[in-house]
Amino acid sequence: MIRALLLAAALGAQAPVAPAQPQEPQALPPVPDPDPDLRAPLPPLDAEPDRPSAEASPPPEPPARYTVVLEGLDHRGIVAAWRAASALWQGRREAVATIDLSSRIRADEKLLQALLAQEGWFAARVATQVTPGPEETVVTLRVEPGRRFTWEEVAIEVFPEDEPAVLADFGLMPGAPIRLPDVEEAEAAYRLRLAAAGFPFAELGPRDIVIDREAGTGSYLLTGLLGPRAVFGRIRLEGHRPFSERHAQVIARFRPGEPWREALVDDFRRALAMTRLIANLAVRPQASGATDAQGRAITDVVVTGEPAPRRSLEALAGYSTEEGVRVEGRWQSRNLWRPEGTFTVRAVVGTLEQRLDADLRQANFGRRDRFLALGTYFSNLDQPAFRARGFGLSAAIGRQSTPIWQKRWTWQTGLEVLQSREQDKVAATGQLGPREAFTIFAAPTTGGLDLTDDLLDPGRGARAGLKVSPEGAFANGDLVAYVRLQGDASAYWRAATRLVVAARVRLGSIVGTQTANVAPSRRLYAGGGGSIRGYGFQSVGPQAPGAKAEAVPVGGRGLFETGVELRYRIGDFGLVGFLDAGQAVDRPRPSLVGLRAGGGLGVRYYSPIGPLRLDVARAIDRRPQDPRLVLYISIGQAF
Repeated sequence: MIRALLLAAALGAQAPVAPAQPQEPQALPPVPDPDPDLRAPLPPLDAEPDRPSAEASPPPEPPARYTVVLEGLDHRGIVAAWRAASALWQGRREAVATIDLSSRIRADEKLLQALLAQEGWFAARVATQVTPGPEETVVTLRVEPGRRFTWEEVAIEVFPEDEPAVLADFGLMPGAPIRLPDVEEAEAAYRLRLAAAGFPFAELGPRDIVIDREAGTGSYLLTGLLGPRAVFGRIRLEGHRPFSERHAQVIARFRPGEPWREALVDDFRRALAMTRLIANLAVRPQASGATDAQGRAITDVVVTGEPAPRRSLEALAGYSTEEGVRVEGRWQSRNLWRPEGTFTVRAVVGTLEQRLDADLRQANFGRRDRFLALGTYFSNLDQPAFRARGFGLSAAIGRQSTPIWQKRWTWQTGLEVLQSREQDKVAATGQLGPREAFTIFAAPTTGGLDLTDDLLDPGRGARAGLKVSPEGAFANGDLVAYVRLQGDASAYWRAATRLVVAARVRLGSIVGTQTANVAPSRRLYAGGGGSIRGYGFQSVGPQAPGAKAEAVPVGGRGLFETGVELRYRIGDFGLVGFLDAGQAVDRPRPSLVGLRAGGGLGVRYYSPIGPLRLDVARAIDRRPQDPRLVLYISIGQAF
């Protein structure tokens, strides 16, 4: 019956009509002439056409300048978005025709209503008043936002029943204002939360939003498909293959059969990007079609990408009025041998140092973030305390921190062999002393603990490190054995939103022999940009006997340094006040007696590669041989 009624209504059904009765024929009325001009003769071809009078189309008004006034709207976000998208606002004070101005006004009225609707004002009104003036026209947009709509009901139909916590803090709550950006953000965050809970194939949508204009409320319903719970399968490299799937599994922090965790997939993606071997990298889940004993979908991790540039050239530069210029260049060839074998050549040209290094380094050596390195170098040092020319070989293995995965514990151990010819500088004459040949064998081992919040620019936390290097040196046929020790600690405290207080301390010691038996390049020195700012490089510590104003440092076996910085940051720039102090002594135990202190001010520019540093320092208890001011320019924080 209902279907029939609907069909009748659709076809426009009517009541039955009785049969028509025969009627007398009637004469048809005359047909009126539709247009008498159609039968008029055509004008000759050479006749002038009729032209409209001047009164029919008035001349267009000349362009005029205008300004814009927005009233009734104090929402900064909407005002900023309107100014960024408004042709009316961006073209203010320009001379435009009246028709163009009217078009811009209509477009801005719709733009303001759309922006207000995105923030929950669905009943907003925009009125425009145009006031001509002698110099410019004033366009006033008056906004009446009206009532702001709120959520009355929020319902989600896609959620794992055994994990109710996944639904917590969805982002849309009854009683909160309706903001369309919040809807998109909440759904994106919820999609990630489902993937983190082990549902990588969850599909959300379509959403259903109903607005009640009379009540000023809205209801939200999210539908979709949850998909199966997943576990990790195998890693598959498709297309470009810079290394094998086996090595990719070394980089990953998940193993086949473990529950799916999206955070581990994101970490794997970042670690692959850090290899700098894959461009246009994509990492995605793909169902294998198999399930485990618990019915969970075994999901492969598919890696795709293109070959990245394998070679790079980098350069760094620094300057100090006491240490001079230092320019460093580095050429690198990545994946020279698989997997992740990198060959690096580094050259340093500076006032006090010339050096050439070459090393082979394999990253992720058998384990994530573990490395194996083999290196060699040639160096020529002409420093305030000595002159040395040397050659060395080294091998090391260790575990390092990276910007994407900052390690709490790091370590490194290895072997070094150095051949060096060195000369002390004599204070009385300023000439070089006798040249000595040193052959040094060392087994340095370092360990570190990092509890800071950032690897490159920490704002809170602490760090500590210890280096122990047993060494044996042959000099003029004699064997000398000793141990070099160095401990470093630093702490960082965020005293305010933009203010960080940083402090450090360093202790060093050489035990087992006298200072004269240690090669000058292996002794301990203080003073300079990375030590005590405001003093000359290596100038704080034991001096040559009988030294005058032109004293020459000789180095020591004990070292103490400390420093504090106040770092105030404003956007990409920062101001720093600092104070350093320390001393090197001719005995193994560091001493606080006779400390030298220096202080100053600095500025920082926080670039993508790290803070660019410029410091100006002065010795507090300045000696005649100390400079009046010292300028340091380099990359990175002082500590």
